[in-house]
Amino acid sequence: MVPALTGDGSRIVYADPWLPNDRSYEVGGPVGGRFQSVALSASASTMFVVNRYGDMYTRTFDFDSSGSDSVFFRYSWFRQDGKPSADSLAREYVDRSTAAVQLPAPDWQRQPKIPGEITSALTVVSPGPGPENRELRVEGRQNGRNGFWHKKLHARSWVFVPTGSPFAGALLANTPGDMSSATLAPPMPWHLTASLPSRTALVDGQLLNDIGLPYSVVDPRLLDQAGLSAAPSGYRLTVANFDPAATTRPAVVSTPSGTRIPVLLHTADGMRMAPSSPGLTAVPRHLIGAIQLPADVYAARHTDPAVRRFYQEWMRGKPIAPITLSATADDLVVR
Repeated sequence: MVPALTGDGSRIVYADPWLPNDRSYEVGGPVGGRFQSVALSASASTMFVVNRYGDMYTRTFDFDSSGSDSVFFRYSWFRQDGKPSADSLAREYVDRSTAAVQLPAPDWQRQPKIPGEITSALTVVSPGPGPENRELRVEGRQNGRNGFWHKKLHARSWVFVPTGSPFAGALLANTPGDMSSATLAPPMPWHLTASLPSRTALVDGQLLNDIGLPYSVVDPRLLDQAGLSAAPSGYRLTVANFDPAATTRPAVVSTPSGTRIPVLLHTADGMRMAPSSPGLTAVPRHLIGAIQLPADVYAARHTDPAVRRFYQEWMRGKPIAPITLSATADDLVVR
């Protein structure tokens, strides 16, 4: 997998030898996909970006761990705490007592600012296996000496190593404060709404796998043929500035009485066999996803009648509900 910055630096596309040769597969960037990076480095599924003000973010992401490859991997939106890891890919797929790949995929993590001059030359070093075993390096200067700053992925402070080498990158402003939102790309133009189907016919990825329909490649017509379509529930999902590359974004569920309930809408790209265009077009883009109650809304399920009813009736008494989605530039369908 080879990621690359495109356009204004807010879009991260990636190439993979197993996927169509196009720019339709993206990694949603920091700050809701609007963060404008000036440089990107990646190694062993760990991505590292920086903006013109020295704000840095890292993320562990690849096609398989994001939820897009249910042909070979088993995923779950529900917590997998306490379950043992499978000793092989085959066992993970068939043995439901082992841990599935946890969704949603881990989000971007903001890294501490470097206390000195830095350039746009940065890299991720992978000294050994495991996503936690990564080292970050950024070219820079301290006390007039050129070199690089480095730290382990989750360390809180940077250490400078002088090298005397000339700079390969361009000097950045590197302000001491957080300037992540100082330069943001425009939000996506797609404002979508969809009726939520009755929960009696909603299914999650495990059921689709059990009946032989991998949910990242399933054609929605197959769901209808399998009897998995459903009548509207009376609830309606609305999402503004929908970016299909993002993993999580705020949304709203409207109840039959008109009450608006804030929710989180998680999505992961579906597997496509043929080249496609990036973003949303007139051709439906199929995604897997889940609707989750934010912590404060989940806590209000005992005191707010509308939330309690939605939680009990549609969420089936769980804080997260798996769904599948088909999105175009003008329409959204939830199954």
